Amino acid sequence: MSMLRYYIGCLLLCISGLASGQGKLLIVGGGSEDLDAEGWSETPYGWLVDQAENKRIAVLSFNEETEVIPEYFVSLGATAAHNIQIDNQDLAYSEAMYDSLMGYDGFFIKGGDQSRYYETWRSSQVVRALIDKYLGGGVLGGTSAGLHILSGVVFTAENGSVYPEEGLENILDEDFTLKTNFLPFYSDYLFDSHFIERGRTFRLLSFLAHYNLNSGDSLKGLGVDDRTAMAIDSQGIGTVYGTGGVHWMRMESDQVAIDLDEGDFFSADSVVTQRLVAGDQLNLHTGELVSFDHDTVNVEPWRYTRDRNIFLDGSEEGQLPGNLFLINSQSIIREATGSTLGMLIRPRTLEAEGLPGLLEGRGFFLDELPLTAFYNSEDRVEVRNWIRNRNLFVWAEVTWDELQTFFDAGPTGALLKEHIYRDGITHVFLSGTSDLAGEIRVTNNLSDASASYRGRLEYAPGLNLIPGAIVMPHTIDVSTSDFYENNVSAVEYALTADSIQFGIYLSVLGNRKTSYFSLLGEDGKMQMAAGGEMSVVVVEDQSTALGSAEVRNVAAFDRYVYQVLNAGSEARSSGDIVRVPNEEYIDEIVPVEVYLGTREYDRIRLDWWGGVSGDGSGYIIYRGEDGTEPTYYDSTGTEIQGYIDRNTLPEVTYTYLVQAYNTDTISRFSEPYTMAAVTGLSNELLSWQVYPNPTTGNILRLQGEVNLERLSLWNSLGQEQAISWVPSGENQWEVRLPEGSGLQLLCLHSQETKSQCITLMRE
Repeated sequence: MSMLRYYIGCLLLCISGLASGQGKLLIVGGGSEDLDAEGWSETPYGWLVDQAENKRIAVLSFNEETEVIPEYFVSLGATAAHNIQIDNQDLAYSEAMYDSLMGYDGFFIKGGDQSRYYETWRSSQVVRALIDKYLGGGVLGGTSAGLHILSGVVFTAENGSVYPEEGLENILDEDFTLKTNFLPFYSDYLFDSHFIERGRTFRLLSFLAHYNLNSGDSLKGLGVDDRTAMAIDSQGIGTVYGTGGVHWMRMESDQVAIDLDEGDFFSADSVVTQRLVAGDQLNLHTGELVSFDHDTVNVEPWRYTRDRNIFLDGSEEGQLPGNLFLINSQSIIREATGSTLGMLIRPRTLEAEGLPGLLEGRGFFLDELPLTAFYNSEDRVEVRNWIRNRNLFVWAEVTWDELQTFFDAGPTGALLKEHIYRDGITHVFLSGTSDLAGEIRVTNNLSDASASYRGRLEYAPGLNLIPGAIVMPHTIDVSTSDFYENNVSAVEYALTADSIQFGIYLSVLGNRKTSYFSLLGEDGKMQMAAGGEMSVVVVEDQSTALGSAEVRNVAAFDRYVYQVLNAGSEARSSGDIVRVPNEEYIDEIVPVEVYLGTREYDRIRLDWWGGVSGDGSGYIIYRGEDGTEPTYYDSTGTEIQGYIDRNTLPEVTYTYLVQAYNTDTISRFSEPYTMAAVTGLSNELLSWQVYPNPTTGNILRLQGEVNLERLSLWNSLGQEQAISWVPSGENQWEVRLPEGSGLQLLCLHSQETKSQCITLMRE
């Protein structure tokens, strides 16, 4: 009988055998065994020995192996366990190999490179022996690459491995080598290993989508974590052992789509998943949980209903200008916002100084708000008024600590903290800041590579702009592959918390390709959509029971639903918009700045910048004497930006405060302005009169009772001007002024070198 005819016959037998329940499988997700007593591998590996009727175990490999694993099986009760290296087709296809393998009832296939197993053993006597033993009630096991070849649909890796980001980038990639012609067990399943450790949730989604698009058939997947195993009995009931979990997912053929006009990435709708941890059981034939002893929960459906538009960039910190696809989508942002006029929230220092210019070149005109003490002071009224009148905020490389410090340190921060939650606001998060948008965020996923594995992931509050959600920027990024386990598991684990029901995975491929996610109001509903050059993955908790692994931050759940979104996929509703009326804002009045005070014998003149105008507007003047606290003194209209106090004494020091007001509000006080007492002046000198003042000409007249030594004239820049004077009568002088206008000082100097300065108003 030819091998092909034999294989077909065995396939038919296997199908009938599965129905009656004959063979058993042990699938191990990789990682090292724990050879100590009561180590994680003792129970599942001991189960394999127990299922082998003659207790003889063949350890198969393409490579030469040590005696560690055979000896381990013997320690667990095997009567014999031997390494069998099969590294060429002559061995694999020999009758002698078949006869040798038939002397064992248990088989364990080591890790390595599954492409070698597939290319060397396919349709061989090795496969024949494995099928015969399985149908005869034997047990087959495999770890890592050995796991991969035990499913009916095999990822053969003939063109190399497929990394998680590749599936999100290109579902048609030639590396997707999925074959159905190796072993016929569980023909509607694909097994994957090192699952959470290497962030392979997205890879398995991609595998299922690729298979569906090419075959039109539905497929289920099992992703097994490292140091974790599932023992599948003859009835198809799988029991989980070890430190991690087993992720089950099902993708129906009508759930997958690809839009080649947008790129070679796919979308998928409502992919149902479950994850089991140690002690949990699953019926692989039906997909139903047989045993799942975890906390019962009542999870409300996740809905985003606030009238706030959110754009989340997938790039990481330091990758400014960030997501050019998002920045270039200014028409979408303008449509959502009604404007491209907004504010750029950035830290004290921003490495990419060209970002504001880049944004302006894309049609965004943003006032910058560095998170510094200068912008958070009481004086920055104009900045706070900018905030009140902006409904577009772009966040770039801001850290949580910087933001919280700014919120708490002054009035500008306090206003920003309140304003960002108003309805009608659009937020654009760039360059690693997207995690701030969620209700919670993970804080140590990129600083502690073993955080998830050791059960020490840490979470902290986010801005809660997307209630009930957690956002993971740059989840899959080749530059941070050491942290894939943290990034993927952190979101799923967060969903076991009471208040978190929704996770958003954003990804980036180096500095070449990235993705973005949006929540946009349209026709009274908030719509989820994605863009960029990679797919976006979102996950919703719809569980009735939740738990976790004993140590690792691996979630256990009975129903998480994944969706894969991209630029070509149809937007999905997240709920009807519920609008909350915003409290009416009143802009602050910029405090006046008293820049000049001039003193005459019985009066003081104050001049200031800034102020108010219009009906119902004016100024309030407060005055204190010789160090007393200023109290209300007078008020004035808006005819001039200044005030003349006509009730003063030269020997008294006066301190003034000024407030501006309009019909809506009143400004803060100006800075105190003090006019020191005048000392050392003779009464005769103080009694001099100058007229006309104000003057429109170049002639002044002076009248007094003492002789003058000289006169001096000073302009507003402190420069002395040339003047002349001649007697015009008894104790009278005529002064000729140079050309000029505005405020000037005329100083009179007596023969005793005493002086007095008088303000001239020249028109």
